[in-house]
Amino acid sequence: MANQTVPAHHIEKLSLSADGLLQLQGWALETVAIHVYVDGGSLFSLACDQERNDVLDYFNLPQEAACPGFAGMQSIRRDFFSAVSVSIFGERKKGDRYSILKTQLVPSENIHSWRGLYDENPLHENNAFYFPIATSRVASGGAEGIRETFSPFESPTMKVGIRTQILYLRTILGREGDFAFDPDFVPNKKCDHNERLVAEDSLHAVMDHAIRTQTPVLFTLNGGIWADSAGQSLEWDINDVLEQDESLCQWNQFNQVMPDTALSNLPGSVDSPELGRSISLNVYMEKPRFYKKRNL
Repeated sequence: MANQTVPAHHIEKLSLSADGLLQLQGWALETVAIHVYVDGGSLFSLACDQERNDVLDYFNLPQEAACPGFAGMQSIRRDFFSAVSVSIFGERKKGDRYSILKTQLVPSENIHSWRGLYDENPLHENNAFYFPIATSRVASGGAEGIRETFSPFESPTMKVGIRTQILYLRTILGREGDFAFDPDFVPNKKCDHNERLVAEDSLHAVMDHAIRTQTPVLFTLNGGIWADSAGQSLEWDINDVLEQDESLCQWNQFNQVMPDTALSNLPGSVDSPELGRSISLNVYMEKPRFYKKRNL
């Protein structure tokens, strides 16, 4: 083992019981103390002072090396059924701290608390409740890790999936294709006046990911005012093209059609969204309604 890279630390046991008892065991080299935080608050500290000859022998370390082992337990004094956030830090001799682990724990007993009720009243598999995790850029890895992270919390009545929006008036064949919907749209087009992508996902790419990873997916078909808020694209968005004709747009209380940038100075989840102008979809708006119906 002399040529093996020696890790700086290792957590061998980290568990949480239903009554709130947190147990921790492991080892850390060149570390004098371990500090444990739960939900952002300090819970307890452990000294690295236990002999771990098995570790020294395995990595061919000198026997005079400081004792690297630590172990301890502490009760979390509160009632809970949800996950708790646990952060573990190591402290070196000079007093500086470094991060060892950040994770969430759920008592295994709590995961199965209601299993007896299900066994007495089994549901059809199609009646399971799905938690769709919102994500984007699926083809570029935006959904990676979701199944691995949340599958331990699944049960016969609760499943996890992903939720992705499809901008059906932007993921299109472009002006040359009369803005028809393109399920194989390549999401690399940029808006006219900024570096934002016209769209981040295509229908087939998300479907391919869902099939490959066996992940349920909820598609949000977005063709409303937020769909083109990232920025104008007269080549790749039929909404933006139609909004050039004010007779097709909604008006305010002063019978005015506002510019798309009228609300761009307001704070929001997206920096400077273009929400000032939108298409009217009343029964007389045959052209906008045609494009929406066709692309849907």
